[in-house]
Amino acid sequence: MNRVLNISLLVQLLLVAGFLGLAWQADQLMDKSGVGDLEAWNRFNNFAGIAFYGVALVWLATIILSLAGRAFGTPQAQLAVGMPPLALVLGWLLSWVI
Repeated sequence: MNRVLNISLLVQLLLVAGFLGLAWQADQLMDKSGVGDLEAWNRFNNFAGIAFYGVALVWLATIILSLAGRAFGTPQAQLAVGMPPLALVLGWLLSWVI
């Protein structure tokens, strides 16, 4: 069970990094006044949405799996459930600074 939770954490963090990177690239393509490459912005925005929904799906599956396996109190389960939302929030806040 611990191995599955560690793999889940790795997949979630990779998807979070992909989401933040794709959202940042989409933001760079469009000016705040609406001038820019709309087609490329849509493409990056769609891929960022897929990565975000992937994080949500794997996160919910991790919660269900750790509850079903009665491993929710283990450190691996706590990291696999708590780290991805924290990484999303910190990455989003960091994007305001950069």
